[in-house]
Amino acid sequence: PRGWSAPLPLVIPERRPWPTTVLNVRDFGADGTGARDDTGALQAALDKAGAAGGGVVLLPRGRYQITGGLTIPRFVTLRGAATDQTALFWPDMATPPEALIQGTNSFAIEDVTLYASRARHVIVGDLGDKPDAGSVSLIRVRTRVDAYRGHLTAEETDLRHRDLARIFGGDSVRLGGDNLRILNCDLYGSGRALFLSRARHSVVRGNALYNGRHGWYCLSGSDGLIFENNTITGADLMATGGGLNCLDGSSASQNVYYAHNTLRLMHGWDREAMTSDAGGGLYYGPIARAEGTALTLPEALKPGARNWAGAAVFVFSGKGWTQMRRVVKVAGDTVTVDRPWDVPPDATSLVGITMLQRHYILAGNNF
Repeated sequence: PRGWSAPLPLVIPERRPWPTTVLNVRDFGADGTGARDDTGALQAALDKAGAAGGGVVLLPRGRYQITGGLTIPRFVTLRGAATDQTALFWPDMATPPEALIQGTNSFAIEDVTLYASRARHVIVGDLGDKPDAGSVSLIRVRTRVDAYRGHLTAEETDLRHRDLARIFGGDSVRLGGDNLRILNCDLYGSGRALFLSRARHSVVRGNALYNGRHGWYCLSGSDGLIFENNTITGADLMATGGGLNCLDGSSASQNVYYAHNTLRLMHGWDREAMTSDAGGGLYYGPIARAEGTALTLPEALKPGARNWAGAAVFVFSGKGWTQMRRVVKVAGDTVTVDRPWDVPPDATSLVGITMLQRHYILAGNNF
């Protein structure tokens, strides 16, 4: 009986094809030997592809020197000849850009290696709180971003450590939204390997992820995420693990398949290879009354910046014990839930309102 439901409509929309016109960066004056600054040539090619509604910017085999942040327009793919044949490298910069490569949504990077020293973040797109976030693909991308590279003195190392500690070392990949694909990448950076915010219908598969100093991985506010066959390695004695959470301000994290991953060398913090942090709750205590879908509390709530729609109300003890309902709205001392209670709680009940985490499958992982 639990295996069947009434018939439901299933809609499979046709994927919108991206333009496939190829623009070769050599035609825009790129040198590709590493001797000259190719930032302008590469950005010009990206901009032209964006102005045409999308396309493929091709980086033939070579080393391309970049001295600032690159912006990828929507529906544009930045494609190298192969991961071990095409490289972009950034000389050490006293004031690095916010991101080495940044887009909003609907962009792709394929078959390229990125080398840099200092960087706030490496690859950045919109996070999941933006309405159009997502549709980003990273395929066979390698990053080697090491803020401590070279013959630094102890004083220089300390200054870089203090600078990066303010942002947990920065993110190698920082993305969010619908239809994210991170496949067969090799991401080594100075801080956090991966920060995904509200990933929907997304897959992260077959990657080597390295956490640097203060580094961890963060899968926050997911709803429909396959995370499988990845290796996550602590690449520094201060590196730690990470996990599934609502730390990005989400109200729920659910429907995650986390399988056949290998996690190792997480020595930092509490050696937590996997956590399910929520990030704090909204309320814990008694109620005044429950009528229909309205739950009245003894005091007005202070929801702060978080939108609590989708969070959970748990009845921990007293009348209605073990029930859970999802939050629809919080207004003053009243919380509206998604459906009436089977057994309405009362003044004897102890309730908690916090972010909802559920529907996780953890299978075949090696810690």
